[in-house]
Amino acid sequence: MIKIDTKGFNWLDIYDIYRDDDKVLINPLVNKIKSQYEDDGTHQIVKNLLTWWFFEDGNISVSKVSGYLIDENLVEKIMQYDEAISSVMPQADRCFSAIISSWPVAKREALMRTSPSERKEIIAAVIKPQNIHMFDGISENDLIIKPKYGTVYSSKDKMKQIKLLYEDEISTIISQLSEVFNYNTYSHKLLTAMHIEVCPYCNRQYITGFSTNGISRSTADIDHFYSKTQYPFLALSLYNFIPSCQICNSRFKLTADFGHSKHINPYKCGFDKDGVFKFKSIESLLGGPLEYEIENLHNREDISNSINTFHLNEVYQTHQDYVEELVKKAQIYNESQFAEYLENFGELFKNKGEMQRIIFGNYVQENELGKRPLAKLTKDLLNDLGVKIED
Repeated sequence: MIKIDTKGFNWLDIYDIYRDDDKVLINPLVNKIKSQYEDDGTHQIVKNLLTWWFFEDGNISVSKVSGYLIDENLVEKIMQYDEAISSVMPQADRCFSAIISSWPVAKREALMRTSPSERKEIIAAVIKPQNIHMFDGISENDLIIKPKYGTVYSSKDKMKQIKLLYEDEISTIISQLSEVFNYNTYSHKLLTAMHIEVCPYCNRQYITGFSTNGISRSTADIDHFYSKTQYPFLALSLYNFIPSCQICNSRFKLTADFGHSKHINPYKCGFDKDGVFKFKSIESLLGGPLEYEIENLHNREDISNSINTFHLNEVYQTHQDYVEELVKKAQIYNESQFAEYLENFGELFKNKGEMQRIIFGNYVQENELGKRPLAKLTKDLLNDLGVKIED
């Protein structure tokens, strides 16, 4: 994964989208906040959150609305939401408040499995004797019986009937917040202003902004790093938008809960030097089968989760021919060869780094890895092959 370089953003266009007097995004959002807040059917937790985030001296602050949307600290908002939503529980149960986020994920995962034993393993990791009173559709006996056919784990219908007691109330809160933050007609303009050229999740696919009949378009999906299904209050936040390829967004990530499962956030960092491509054995360098993978050098949880969520080690195996070329080029172009080219054709290159980019067919400097697909793979494997990359 590659860090998003916000220095390349067209900030004039972005601030134009989020300015206080904007009639496309800000003004309609202010009206929706006001309407939802004043609705007699609005849940008190929703009113509390809207007050904390957008009100000042008893009135909605337009500048606070605008500032909220360009605030980088999304984790703080998730923590505020988690704290607020935990109040649907009795005080005695709030020590189990993490179950609000973990249960939907576990239920969804269990429903994808066909084996009763696998389903039980997933469910038993969340529902335990000390919190089973918070659920309908499952008993303490279900926690100890063998997970065979005829049990609660044996059919999807029985599984769907397992419900957290507060599920309906939480769904109401999420639905009401979704009604407020559901305006996204500016997304293509935003994608164009970001100037991101390669999917930051996989660094394998180009994403391109273009214009048709004066209308901004993009080949990218606009992924919500924190799913708008679970965190609708972040659905319009600038730093929750990740321009990504369709494979990463619509095939792999889907609605995975990044709010309670650590993943690399491209606005914060990339894999950098902690998650690097390496050859698995010396045979790869001696004409044997090419085996390489991303090594998580310090066993970081966020790197491990990101590798698994986006199936990075698996999808990168499709680039065997590209890696084979790298191995051969690394043997042909050594330091003496570089020196000879610089001496004989120095006027063609700005520096040694540019020469290496042309020879190896990709960007190899750390600050340029987001400019072309497979750049990090190229840089890391060349380093593993002993090629000194010019910084």
